[in-house]
Amino acid sequence: MLTQEELKSLVSYDQTTGLFSWLKKKPQGRYNQHLGWITDKGYVEICIAQKRLKAHRWAWFYVYGELPKQIDHINGDKTDNRLCNLRVVTNKQNHENRGAQNNNTSGFKGVTSFKNKWRAQITHNRKNHHIGLFDTPEKAHAAYKQKANEFFTHYQGQA
Repeated sequence: MLTQEELKSLVSYDQTTGLFSWLKKKPQGRYNQHLGWITDKGYVEICIAQKRLKAHRWAWFYVYGELPKQIDHINGDKTDNRLCNLRVVTNKQNHENRGAQNNNTSGFKGVTSFKNKWRAQITHNRKNHHIGLFDTPEKAHAAYKQKANEFFTHYQGQA
């Protein structure tokens, strides 16, 4: 693994945009071109000095010189690697701040259709909590968000 100093000698990181660029022109002519690609899981990944890491991990290392176990995107956008959008969390806190799953048909986390109504439910400490049945998915999601704010320390209200 590179040191923080070695990393800073190869690339620049803009904390306000979350983007990385090469400091020196590479043989392929990639000087000043933003680094990285989007993975199949939606993260930006960057290869620097034969080491592949997600961009949010490079950003944290660039600024703080350490690689914590878990770094969360506060707003839930995996491509938003601005420093103000990153924070160190536990595995539990990281899962609390996850968005809706890809197979979710309501479009809202914690909301499913149930007998012509919309059910809001939440899992906390491995226990499923039924919040209630609602006429619209928006009302169910509002109830979910209220309960999530009670239960979770790092919840930011993602879908």
